[in-house]
Amino acid sequence: MLLAIASRNFGLNIWGCRAGAFQDGPPMATNGAQDVHAFAFNDALTDPMLASVRWQRTAFHAVGGRRRIAGSAARLLTARSIALSDLSPDNRTVATAGRSGPIHLWDLETGEERVIDADRQFLTDLAFSPDGSTLAYTGFTEGGLDGNYIANTRGGIALLDAETGEPVGQLDNSTRYFVRMAFSPDGETLAAYESNDANVQTWNWREDEDLAQGAPLFDVPEGIEALQYTPDGALIAAIGWDHVLRFYDADSGEQRVELAERFFKPSVAIAFSPDGSRLAVGEKFTDTISNIVVYDFETGAEMTRLLYQTSTNVVNGLTFSPDGTLIAAITDENRLHVWDAATGDLLFDEQESFVPNNRLHVSSDGRMIVTADWGGLIRVWAIPG
Repeated sequence: MLLAIASRNFGLNIWGCRAGAFQDGPPMATNGAQDVHAFAFNDALTDPMLASVRWQRTAFHAVGGRRRIAGSAARLLTARSIALSDLSPDNRTVATAGRSGPIHLWDLETGEERVIDADRQFLTDLAFSPDGSTLAYTGFTEGGLDGNYIANTRGGIALLDAETGEPVGQLDNSTRYFVRMAFSPDGETLAAYESNDANVQTWNWREDEDLAQGAPLFDVPEGIEALQYTPDGALIAAIGWDHVLRFYDADSGEQRVELAERFFKPSVAIAFSPDGSRLAVGEKFTDTISNIVVYDFETGAEMTRLLYQTSTNVVNGLTFSPDGTLIAAITDENRLHVWDAATGDLLFDEQESFVPNNRLHVSSDGRMIVTADWGGLIRVWAIPG
């Protein structure tokens, strides 16, 4: 039997009635107020959890005698904002990192944390392989008398064993600077945008030897903001710094101009439905206006326009749920939205005014949304069944 106690200076603490002691040790006062507006237990989960709402955050705590999950992440990462993140395909592990590393692996069931030295001074991307066995990350070091970024012996793409965190490989030589990565849906190919030569390269990463140079697949006119495969793996879609959406054949690298002409408006984010029949596009109109439109990918016909209000052109983490019925995105940097993908109706709008979200993932079972923000906090949102 547990009792949750909230106070202004000591925050939220859990008292074990049978043990006659606080679960996490005696409450500790801080220099500032820790106002808790509301809290509630959820016993419907396999591992009961306690959710609390405070002035600047929502936190989730394990109550089975184990350490706090999101609460620990917030304390440990406060000084190192989360710029990169990914959710493992088994929905158990969240990988997070600031721009300067290190990489943190968080077990969402136990709250356990592993810290991996990313061996980079500036990280640009990280991603789990589709089977969850490998975590890839890329970046470079900072150097030069004038402080410019240069690529040296810590460039290229590093591969880690996702279970142990141990290095298992390195792609490309030490002078390459990669910015965006994407695994093919079958997990056999890794594509990455290389900044120095302004092209996208690919690897058969399971077979390529360490330090193997990727095969240049296609050149891009400007830097890339987004890079992803279509669900069938036949095409690669890319959004450039010029906000132009382009499509390329995943085998030959040939640009598919006829596809791009169907979605000609300035774009800031894209997401394919799981069956590949629909394409959601975050479109930029001005510096203060954007909207998200769902198109029929085959014909380019507009199907749905998602309803929300915006004061910027920021759309992050745009994605469909695994069954294709929901669309989630972070707009205006700090608002999590969830829509009905068929009607465009807004189902959920969460606004956190002080700690902006910047990364979003929907679990493969469609039961939760995981967000990671600049303030170092991981949030887990339940999707009603």
